[in-house]
Amino acid sequence: MNSKKAITLLVLATLMMTLVPIVSVHAAISADQIDYFDDPDWLLDYALPVLKGDTIRIVGTGVTAGATVNAYWDNALKETFSAGSGKVASGTAKASGKYSIKFDVPEGLVGSHFIWVKDVSTGATTSFEVTVASKVTVSPSSGLKTDKITMTGYGYGYDVDNDKGLEVDIDFDAFLPKLVTSSPTIPKTSSLGTWTATFTVPDVIYATYNIVAEDTDLNTDDVDFKVGASITLSIKEGPVGSVMTITGRGFNYTEDVTVDIGGSSCYIVSGKAVRSDGRISTKIVIPDKDLDIDDEPMKYTITVKDDISGANQNTATASFQ
Repeated sequence: MNSKKAITLLVLATLMMTLVPIVSVHAAISADQIDYFDDPDWLLDYALPVLKGDTIRIVGTGVTAGATVNAYWDNALKETFSAGSGKVASGTAKASGKYSIKFDVPEGLVGSHFIWVKDVSTGATTSFEVTVASKVTVSPSSGLKTDKITMTGYGYGYDVDNDKGLEVDIDFDAFLPKLVTSSPTIPKTSSLGTWTATFTVPDVIYATYNIVAEDTDLNTDDVDFKVGASITLSIKEGPVGSVMTITGRGFNYTEDVTVDIGGSSCYIVSGKAVRSDGRISTKIVIPDKDLDIDDEPMKYTITVKDDISGANQNTATASFQ
């Protein structure tokens, strides 16, 4: 293939992309769209940011048959992923010149980052810009009083001028501020905008609370945390007929539990009764569920409830594929 022949990137629907002036080693390459893999119908007109862990897929044509195509995050010159930049994906062009590569958004500071695509055969490259937004997670997503919970933030800021992290303020709930006792007491961001802290669940009523984490540059995100019953699945994916053990706690003693998946009742093999300490160990069978027209694996919500009615009923959920 002539080294000056353009490689056209066809990239299927996007969360965020801004074209930048073409950067070329040997040839001019255009980037039209990127595909946010979790929502491929999102159009280019929606200029929304990406989050750490989002999957981006790049689909293109016009590459030398059999040639390697690499995607880089921030720095096209680094051949290995390191410290938030470098190669994040690689693919091989088919005989027709088509290729498809995808990667998960790595850790990175809030704001603009660049994705580079390179035809290794010709050395031709291009780049386009994406915006990273702040994201906070909690693990587990529910718990009871005095439980230790890990909170992690991605895509926050960093004081580049003074080479130091930004302090992060954590509020357990807008109406119940400053209840969280965390370690460290005041978490600070890394040079990649990431921070982590362990907090103790405060003594509050069973409910879902909104935890807000904001750094000193006002980069912020929030996440829901449930104080109340919680469950853990022995398996997270499997076929119809799979036998699963659900362990849980925070349920009402003397009550029995019911289990459903996506609204369909599950047969309980054993462990229907809630123990005196509010715990359960319930074995169920996954019932038949309809798949979509492509027979792709589907994620469903498994819901466990105790039999008590009204406001005192405890419910816990988890995802199963």
